[in-house]
Amino acid sequence: MKRRLAATVLGVALAAAAGAVQAFTVDRFTPQGEVARVNQVHARFSEDMVAFGAQDLPAPFEPQCAEPGRGRWLNAREWVYQFERSLPPGTDCRFSLKPDLRALAGSAARGGTVFGFSTGGPAIVRSIPRNGARIEEEQPFVLVLTGPASRESMREHLWCQVRGVAERIPIAFVSDAERAALLAHLHLQAAAETVVIARCKQRFAPGAKLTIVWGQGIEALRDGAATGILSRDVQRVRYDVRPAFRATLRCERENARAPCVPVAALRLEFTTPITRATADAIVLKTPQGLRRPNFSSDDREAFVHEVRFKAPFPGLAELVLDLPPDFADRDGRRLANARAFPLRVQLGDLPPLLKFPAATFGIVELAKDAALPVTVRHIEPAFASSTDAKDANAGEIRVLKLTDERAIIEWMARLERYDQRTIRENKKEIKTREVSLLNGQAGVRRLTVPAAREAARTPSATPRRPFEVIGIPLPEPGYYVLEAASRHLGASLLGKDVPMYVRSSALVTNLAVHPKIGHARSAVWVTSLDRGRAVDGAEIRIIDCNGEEVWHGRSGADGVAAVEQALGEAPRCGRTTGWFVSARSQRADGRRDPRRPRPRRPSRSCLRPWPRRRRASRPSPCRPPRVRCARGTPVASTSSRRGPPR
Repeated sequence: MKRRLAATVLGVALAAAAGAVQAFTVDRFTPQGEVARVNQVHARFSEDMVAFGAQDLPAPFEPQCAEPGRGRWLNAREWVYQFERSLPPGTDCRFSLKPDLRALAGSAARGGTVFGFSTGGPAIVRSIPRNGARIEEEQPFVLVLTGPASRESMREHLWCQVRGVAERIPIAFVSDAERAALLAHLHLQAAAETVVIARCKQRFAPGAKLTIVWGQGIEALRDGAATGILSRDVQRVRYDVRPAFRATLRCERENARAPCVPVAALRLEFTTPITRATADAIVLKTPQGLRRPNFSSDDREAFVHEVRFKAPFPGLAELVLDLPPDFADRDGRRLANARAFPLRVQLGDLPPLLKFPAATFGIVELAKDAALPVTVRHIEPAFASSTDAKDANAGEIRVLKLTDERAIIEWMARLERYDQRTIRENKKEIKTREVSLLNGQAGVRRLTVPAAREAARTPSATPRRPFEVIGIPLPEPGYYVLEAASRHLGASLLGKDVPMYVRSSALVTNLAVHPKIGHARSAVWVTSLDRGRAVDGAEIRIIDCNGEEVWHGRSGADGVAAVEQALGEAPRCGRTTGWFVSARSQRADGRRDPRRPRPRRPSRSCLRPWPRRRRASRPSPCRPPRVRCARGTPVASTSSRRGPPR
């Protein structure tokens, strides 16, 4: 009897527990709370509510909403209610579970049974002009809202604010005619009831910072009637009032205090655009006559922001920039700085110039009269040639000759690094144009440059060298580092009384090296520059970017040297990876002719040597001898990465 009673009690307990587990809940209901835009309601249950495929069964909720819609089952556990349109502001909706709703297994609901949301008060969806745009002094602004809003509440809670001004500036709605024109222009007639067009009740100064504030308390409307639902969030749209219409002359100068240089174009810039016809009427009066603005052939814009007058102009001349009498921008605004015109433009003299033909490296073919040209203008009329020369009106040219490959690689990298205005070394900024690289170096010599026959004079009676090209003789083969210094150049471009240094390097040679680098084998072909002929017996070295030799040999009668070994992985030196190949040849006069190292990166293919037994043929001066490979083995083809290691 006791066992039967215990079994009965246990069965009742299990049944109660099973009933508790089988009660279903609404796992998810969206949206809830305050949501600006609502198109659909979505509910998901913890258990199957309908049979699979039964989408048209009765709805589980009783909707209480002013906007119509239609519900349907997505699957056994999910139900959606689709509104006929996006809910406008001021809409409150409640969805309550039906009291007699049961799950497919027969369980009742547990947990929350009532869900609701509100679209809240009206809010800004889009602004025209857009946020951050530049506007006119009396710009009307267009606000596209989530729904209709009360004008009375907008007059109280929508205002303008200017940076630096404490009080609020009220708004004023535009007239009906202006509103209709703007709606048609912006194609917003279909959404006219959700569009607000107004302007601030004040004309703003050019350059002012303006903010449109959409405050709390703006009431939503439904079918033209008040709903009592107010906006809770504050929105801000910021604008910049356009600057005053001004014209500014721009030109290049040697330094901030110098006049305009005559070798660069003059530009007249405007804060707001002008029409092309107005721009064409601007004239520049020069000693040679009138000049008109210069436009490119493909420039056909109706409005322009600047005009340009092409250089060159006569040095030490005064130009006059004149504007037409009715000069105005495209909106009809007159120049704020009109009193500055006609504008007189004072030009300086031609700026000093000290320039090598190449920035960091060049090749000079070896000859009796080999020379490196240097272009000079308005610098010192003479160059010092002795270490004790202290003439402040004398320039300086220093030369360092190198023949060792390791030293050549180091100097090429150094010149490449110093080919910038500023660099950092040991956490210290170095102004490269004010630093000499050859000062204190062993083996440096100063060049004697003939003084100018007729030194030009400035208004301050300081003699200067006229425009000319000077040839620096380099009759011996080798790698040369050249550095020129000029105080006149420093005073002009640096703005202080210090020498400015200009550098370059040149290789004087009659050899050309053509390397072909492969993984297994490589080849080097050496020819002459003057005749393009193969060079027999040239001493060839392959070194890495650290200056370490990995192979050396000599070229044959056809100018080719076979490298019967794998060079391996090329090391990395800074940002440069590759091999450097150099060649030297003994000339008839006993001098050795070096060829600078050439960086080469190995290819991914295998280069096979050419047969040793072949019919003698005269090599072409335009390309290396043909290389035959074993069947199926591709010929290596490499491309050099120019530039020294860093």
